[in-house]
Amino acid sequence: MVMLKKQLSILILFTSFTLLGQNSNNFITNGTPILRVFAKYSSNLGGNSTIEPYEGMELSRAYLGYKAQIDSSFHVKLVMDVENKTGRFDTYLKNASLSYNKNQFEINIGLISTTQFAIQEKTWGHRYIQKSYQDQYKYNSSADLGVSIFYNFKPWLNLDFIFQNGEGYKNVDPTGTYRGGFGLTVKILKSITYRAYYDFSIKTDISRENYATFIAYNFKKTFSIGAEFNYQKNNNFIENHNLYGYSIFSTYNYNNHWSIIARYDNSMSNTITTDLTRIEPQPWNANRDEQMIFAGIQYKLSNKVATSINYRRTLSAVRYSDWLNWFFINIEFKL
Repeated sequence: MVMLKKQLSILILFTSFTLLGQNSNNFITNGTPILRVFAKYSSNLGGNSTIEPYEGMELSRAYLGYKAQIDSSFHVKLVMDVENKTGRFDTYLKNASLSYNKNQFEINIGLISTTQFAIQEKTWGHRYIQKSYQDQYKYNSSADLGVSIFYNFKPWLNLDFIFQNGEGYKNVDPTGTYRGGFGLTVKILKSITYRAYYDFSIKTDISRENYATFIAYNFKKTFSIGAEFNYQKNNNFIENHNLYGYSIFSTYNYNNHWSIIARYDNSMSNTITTDLTRIEPQPWNANRDEQMIFAGIQYKLSNKVATSINYRRTLSAVRYSDWLNWFFINIEFKL
């Protein structure tokens, strides 16, 4: 395994230098800064019988970086992720990548964005309010060390492949577990997008598998609706610890400023009956599984500034839990 990792690292470096060697000396580098900031106010509206009342304001996340076109076919990207963890800011290198685009072909090398839920997140379109389903419930990291390849067979048909370190960008362990996946994206009548994805990784004698399917409908940038179903076998490489669930979300753009947003998530895991849980069995992941109902409005002050007032109602999978009501005000500004 260590030798295989060394070979992969050499392959990535060799490919990077080979591609860079094709660079034209006559091209003028064209770059743009990256800045994206999320802030919020939240309140659980008095809590419930088991959760204490809570309210607070926070700057929850900031992305800082730079993206530059260094050739007619190449660009580089560097992004830092500053995350607020219980009042303390932790900083991670999220992207440090070289990308090559030519005709129908694209390749990304380095610390890259993963492909598993990128289309779902783009269709959802409100990352500053809530992560997309697979990111929220930890099916995969949004970035990792590796290589991804995209090929557009037709304007309506795209195939992608990714080979990644498997630990995510917050823990780039050189001895991590490799994770390989591929996806198929189909455009139907220009308004319907369908995607299927599968990935596989193995650690000692246990394999972890992911299956995802997604469909979305967009009507003239006015109305969109999407639905996804996800399944992960052997979460964290623990046998018979399986995650599954689905998300349905929709946006109606009343005009260029006002939007109505709705979403429903149902995150589940299987129940394992043991001598300790035989009387009242519940899912092994009950503390993280939940149902979430979301409804809100968004107002865009400009293309760079957006704010949302929204209501969320969540129900934990822990037995005898009560519904918990949340009120949020979210703000995003970016370059």
